[in-house]
Amino acid sequence: MTTSTVTHTAKGKGVALPSTTPHRTRPIGLVINDSTPQSPPISSAGTRSHFTRQTAQVGDSGSLGKSVQKPPPAAPDQVLTPSTTALFVDAALSQNASTTGLGLVFMHGVSHIHQFASITKSGTPSPIFAEAQALAEGIQWCLASNLKPDYIFSDCLNLVSKVKGNWHDHSPLSSLVHQIRTFLSRFPEASLLHISRQHNDKAHSLAKQALRLRDED
Repeated sequence: MTTSTVTHTAKGKGVALPSTTPHRTRPIGLVINDSTPQSPPISSAGTRSHFTRQTAQVGDSGSLGKSVQKPPPAAPDQVLTPSTTALFVDAALSQNASTTGLGLVFMHGVSHIHQFASITKSGTPSPIFAEAQALAEGIQWCLASNLKPDYIFSDCLNLVSKVKGNWHDHSPLSSLVHQIRTFLSRFPEASLLHISRQHNDKAHSLAKQALRLRDED
Protein backbone atom coordinates (compact mmCIF):
# COMPACT_ATOMS: atom_id res chain seq x y z
CA MET A 1 0.00 0.00 0.00
CA THR A 2 1.48 3.35 -1.05
CA THR A 3 1.15 6.78 0.51
CA SER A 4 2.15 10.05 -1.20
CA THR A 5 2.26 13.37 0.62
CA VAL A 6 2.49 16.90 -0.80
CA THR A 7 3.04 19.59 1.82
CA HIS A 8 3.02 23.37 1.45
CA THR A 9 4.26 26.02 3.87
CA ALA A 10 2.74 29.48 3.59
CA LYS A 11 5.13 32.38 3.07
CA GLY A 12 3.50 35.75 3.31
CA LYS A 13 0.00 36.80 4.25
CA GLY A 14 -1.92 33.97 2.70
CA VAL A 15 -2.03 30.99 0.39
CA ALA A 16 -4.49 30.27 -2.39
CA LEU A 17 -5.80 26.75 -2.10
CA PRO A 18 -6.81 24.81 -5.21
CA SER A 19 -10.20 25.75 -6.59
CA THR A 20 -12.90 23.25 -7.43
CA THR A 21 -11.87 23.55 -11.12
CA PRO A 22 -8.67 21.47 -11.39
CA HIS A 23 -5.49 22.71 -13.02
CA ARG A 24 -3.51 19.97 -14.69
CA THR A 25 -0.16 21.07 -13.32
CA ARG A 26 1.33 19.54 -10.20
CA PRO A 27 1.69 22.03 -7.30
CA ILE A 28 5.13 22.89 -5.97
CA GLY A 29 5.86 21.28 -2.64
CA LEU A 30 7.65 18.56 -0.78
CA VAL A 31 6.70 15.09 -1.98
CA ILE A 32 7.26 12.15 0.32
CA ASN A 33 6.60 8.58 -0.76
CA ASP A 34 6.08 6.11 2.06
CA SER A 35 5.65 2.43 1.31
CA THR A 36 5.13 1.52 4.96
CA PRO A 37 1.86 -0.44 5.34
CA GLN A 38 -0.84 1.54 7.04
CA SER A 39 -2.24 0.46 10.34
CA PRO A 40 -5.57 -1.35 10.11
CA PRO A 41 -13.59 17.96 17.68
CA ILE A 42 -18.52 18.51 19.50
CA SER A 43 -19.55 21.69 21.24
CA SER A 44 -21.83 24.62 20.59
CA ALA A 45 -20.38 27.57 18.71
CA GLY A 46 -18.32 29.91 20.85
CA THR A 47 -17.76 27.36 23.63
CA ARG A 48 -14.45 25.53 23.82
CA SER A 49 -14.62 21.89 24.84
CA HIS A 50 -11.34 20.06 25.53
CA PHE A 51 -10.81 16.51 24.37
CA THR A 52 -12.39 14.35 27.06
CA ARG A 53 -13.79 10.85 27.09
CA GLN A 54 -17.54 10.60 27.46
CA THR A 55 -19.14 7.84 29.48
CA ALA A 56 -21.77 6.90 26.91
CA GLN A 57 -20.87 4.84 23.87
CA VAL A 58 -21.92 6.54 20.65
CA GLY A 59 -22.45 5.07 17.22
CA ASP A 60 -23.17 1.46 18.17
CA SER A 61 -25.58 -0.49 16.03
CA GLY A 62 -27.98 -1.07 18.90
CA SER A 63 -31.05 1.14 19.11
CA LEU A 64 -31.50 3.61 21.94
CA GLY A 65 -34.66 3.91 23.95
CA LYS A 66 -34.80 7.66 23.42
CA SER A 67 -33.74 9.66 20.41
CA VAL A 68 -30.62 11.75 20.95
CA GLN A 69 -30.65 15.23 19.48
CA LYS A 70 -27.51 15.96 17.49
CA PRO A 71 -25.69 19.13 18.54
CA PRO A 72 -25.19 21.73 15.82
CA PRO A 73 -21.79 21.80 14.09
CA ALA A 74 -19.25 24.36 15.22
CA ALA A 75 -18.90 27.60 13.26
CA PRO A 76 -15.20 28.51 12.89
CA ASP A 77 -15.88 32.24 12.62
CA GLN A 78 -17.56 32.09 16.04
CA VAL A 79 -14.93 29.84 17.63
CA LEU A 80 -11.60 31.04 16.25
CA THR A 81 -9.87 34.31 17.07
CA PRO A 82 -6.88 35.77 15.18
CA SER A 83 -4.52 34.25 17.77
CA THR A 84 -5.96 30.72 17.82
CA THR A 85 -4.78 27.86 15.63
CA ALA A 86 -6.84 25.12 14.01
CA LEU A 87 -6.39 21.92 12.04
CA PHE A 88 -9.02 21.06 9.41
CA VAL A 89 -9.11 17.53 7.92
CA ASP A 90 -11.18 15.81 5.24
CA ALA A 91 -11.16 12.74 2.99
CA ALA A 92 -12.37 11.96 -0.54
CA LEU A 93 -12.77 8.58 -2.23
CA SER A 94 -12.40 7.47 -5.86
CA GLN A 95 -13.97 4.05 -6.28
CA ASN A 96 -12.93 3.83 -9.94
CA ALA A 97 -9.25 4.45 -9.18
CA SER A 98 -9.35 2.66 -5.81
CA THR A 99 -7.75 5.72 -4.23
CA THR A 100 -8.29 7.80 -1.10
CA GLY A 101 -7.37 11.49 -0.95
CA LEU A 102 -6.79 13.32 2.33
CA GLY A 103 -6.69 17.09 2.84
CA LEU A 104 -5.07 18.83 5.83
CA VAL A 105 -5.10 22.58 6.55
CA PHE A 106 -3.46 24.34 9.50
CA MET A 107 -4.76 27.85 10.06
CA HIS A 108 -4.14 30.88 12.27
CA GLY A 109 -7.53 32.40 12.92
CA VAL A 110 -10.30 32.11 10.35
CA SER A 111 -8.53 33.37 7.25
CA HIS A 112 -4.75 32.87 7.48
CA ILE A 113 -3.54 29.54 6.08
CA HIS A 114 -0.19 28.65 7.66
CA GLN A 115 0.43 25.23 6.09
CA PHE A 116 -1.47 22.57 4.17
CA ALA A 117 -0.95 19.10 2.73
CA SER A 118 -2.49 16.63 0.29
CA ILE A 119 -2.08 12.90 0.94
CA THR A 120 -2.90 10.09 -1.47
CA LYS A 121 -3.45 6.52 -0.28
CA SER A 122 -4.21 3.42 -2.28
CA GLY A 123 -7.46 1.62 -1.55
CA THR A 124 -10.99 2.77 -0.82
CA PRO A 125 -12.13 1.96 2.71
CA SER A 126 -15.51 2.92 4.15
CA PRO A 127 -16.17 6.68 4.28
CA ILE A 128 -15.84 6.85 8.08
CA PHE A 129 -12.55 4.92 7.97
CA ALA A 130 -11.23 7.36 5.35
CA GLU A 131 -12.26 10.28 7.58
CA ALA A 132 -10.47 8.58 10.48
CA GLN A 133 -7.37 8.25 8.30
CA ALA A 134 -7.53 11.98 7.58
CA LEU A 135 -7.83 12.79 11.28
CA ALA A 136 -4.97 10.47 12.25
CA GLU A 137 -2.72 11.76 9.46
CA GLY A 138 -3.54 15.35 10.35
CA ILE A 139 -2.60 14.97 14.01
CA GLN A 140 0.61 13.10 13.13
CA TRP A 141 1.42 15.82 10.58
CA CYS A 142 1.07 18.46 13.31
CA LEU A 143 3.34 16.47 15.62
CA ALA A 144 5.99 16.02 12.92
CA SER A 145 5.80 19.70 11.86
CA ASN A 146 5.75 21.14 15.40
CA LEU A 147 2.30 22.60 14.81
CA LYS A 148 0.12 23.00 17.88
CA PRO A 149 -3.61 23.25 17.11
CA ASP A 150 -6.02 24.78 19.59
CA TYR A 151 -8.92 23.24 17.66
CA ILE A 152 -9.21 20.22 15.38
CA PHE A 153 -12.16 20.09 12.97
CA SER A 154 -13.71 17.15 11.10
CA ASP A 155 -16.99 17.15 9.17
CA CYS A 156 -17.73 13.51 10.14
CA LEU A 157 -19.99 13.68 13.20
CA ASN A 158 -20.02 9.90 13.65
CA LEU A 159 -16.23 9.81 13.84
CA VAL A 160 -15.99 12.76 16.23
CA SER A 161 -18.55 11.10 18.51
CA LYS A 162 -16.66 7.81 18.50
CA VAL A 163 -13.30 9.44 19.24
CA LYS A 164 -14.67 11.58 22.07
CA GLY A 165 -16.66 8.72 23.55
CA ASN A 166 -15.69 5.28 24.84
CA TRP A 167 -16.76 3.41 21.71
CA HIS A 168 -14.70 0.37 20.82
CA ASP A 169 -15.03 -3.07 19.26
CA HIS A 170 -12.64 -5.42 17.46
CA SER A 171 -12.79 -3.72 14.06
CA PRO A 172 -9.94 -1.97 12.18
CA LEU A 173 -11.86 1.29 12.65
CA SER A 174 -11.79 0.82 16.41
CA SER A 175 -8.02 0.28 16.29
CA LEU A 176 -7.60 3.50 14.30
CA VAL A 177 -9.86 5.42 16.69
CA HIS A 178 -7.70 4.18 19.56
CA GLN A 179 -4.61 5.50 17.75
CA ILE A 180 -6.32 8.86 17.24
CA ARG A 181 -7.08 9.10 20.97
CA THR A 182 -3.41 8.37 21.70
CA PHE A 183 -2.28 11.06 19.24
CA LEU A 184 -4.74 13.55 20.73
CA SER A 185 -3.26 13.01 24.18
CA ARG A 186 -0.18 14.86 22.87
CA PHE A 187 -2.40 17.94 22.55
CA PRO A 188 -4.28 17.96 25.88
CA GLU A 189 -5.50 21.52 25.38
CA ALA A 190 -6.87 20.94 21.87
CA SER A 191 -10.60 20.67 21.25
CA LEU A 192 -11.95 18.17 18.72
CA LEU A 193 -15.09 19.59 17.11
CA HIS A 194 -17.55 18.63 14.41
CA ILE A 195 -17.82 21.12 11.57
CA SER A 196 -20.22 21.35 8.65
CA ARG A 197 -19.01 20.40 5.18
CA GLN A 198 -19.67 23.96 4.07
CA HIS A 199 -17.07 25.24 6.55
CA ASN A 200 -14.58 22.50 5.66
CA ASP A 201 -14.21 23.44 2.00
CA LYS A 202 -10.44 24.06 2.09
CA ALA A 203 -9.58 20.60 3.40
CA HIS A 204 -12.13 19.08 1.03
CA SER A 205 -10.53 20.80 -1.98
CA LEU A 206 -7.13 19.41 -0.98
CA ALA A 207 -8.55 15.90 -0.60
CA LYS A 208 -10.02 16.11 -4.11
CA GLN A 209 -6.71 17.48 -5.40
CA ALA A 210 -4.92 14.43 -3.98
CA LEU A 211 -7.15 12.21 -6.14
CA ARG A 212 -6.33 14.28 -9.23
CA LEU A 213 -2.60 14.01 -8.55
CA ARG A 214 -2.85 10.23 -8.48
CA ASP A 215 -4.73 10.30 -11.80
CA GLU A 216 -1.86 12.31 -13.35
CA ASP A 217 0.81 9.80 -12.27
